[in-house]
Amino acid sequence: MDIIITGAGLSGLSTALSLRRANPLHRITILERSSHYNHSTSTNTTTITTTTTTKPQHHSSHEIGAAINVPPNISRFLCHPSPGRGWGLDPVKQKFVKSEGVLVMNPMTMEQIGEGLDHSRNEEGDESEVEIGDGKEIGDDDGAGNGDGKEGKRERKGWVRIEGGKEVIAYDPSTPSVTLSNNTVLAADLIIAADGVHSRAPESVLGHPNHEPQMLPDPKLNTCYRFLIPTAEIANDPETMFFLDSDNKEANVCRLWPDVLGKKRLICYRCRGGEILNFVVMLRDETTNTDTTKREDWHAPISKSEVLSKLSDFHPGILAVIKYV
Repeated sequence: MDIIITGAGLSGLSTALSLRRANPLHRITILERSSHYNHSTSTNTTTITTTTTTKPQHHSSHEIGAAINVPPNISRFLCHPSPGRGWGLDPVKQKFVKSEGVLVMNPMTMEQIGEGLDHSRNEEGDESEVEIGDGKEIGDDDGAGNGDGKEGKRERKGWVRIEGGKEVIAYDPSTPSVTLSNNTVLAADLIIAADGVHSRAPESVLGHPNHEPQMLPDPKLNTCYRFLIPTAEIANDPETMFFLDSDNKEANVCRLWPDVLGKKRLICYRCRGGEILNFVVMLRDETTNTDTTKREDWHAPISKSEVLSKLSDFHPGILAVIKYV
């Protein structure tokens, strides 16, 4: 089949991998709005390789994110070694950190609230935290293939190709086809929309604008700050070493500091084999004056002082850790 996938994010890439594993003869083209993906191909394997231009601030790995949870329903097939049952990803090679549980802490006193969740007895499909920000290649670990990769043989062997700078502005379910921003129309046997919450695919299928409030992202108020801090920096500072539990009880635990009344919370867990601490600050800011005519900016800069001011009523120890941002 000729297949078009719109969007080279996690959903788009994983869909391409699954389709290739289901049938290596599929000819799959991933259309990515970012111009900093060059197209890449694979003839007989499920490997997808991306390359970038000379603008590092838009490197494809930066667009993936910091860290992500891999719950049991995902890790069961993601890490299963059998080709017929999973993708065979090696959690050790990829520096997964096995989650031992979740602790809820008081953000003002640093005291634990309740008993938390215990993941230490998970066996099959362990819930893990995995850092994926450095990934440039997704696919078989060995990358083996028996094709010569020549352009003229792609029609018979199938491929996965990522084409950057291809923004989809319209879908036609009846063809099916997509229209690019330069008015080029591309048709395929199957089109899969994986281009996020702003995708035009739903209204194309529905036949009318998708204006249901519950189906649209909140244009303002909700904010998320994410940052990574090397574990060694915190461990070597007398002011912050308390943050890493000395008897290792909390080494691989996800910790949450919720401020319910303040409508904000801090989340922290280890990733990249424990070398990095991933932090997420989530808050609802009633004073935010957001231009609702513009899309959210995933790379919008913010100063350290502003982050600290948002958490000014948190325990001083937490603020001392954030100084490393």
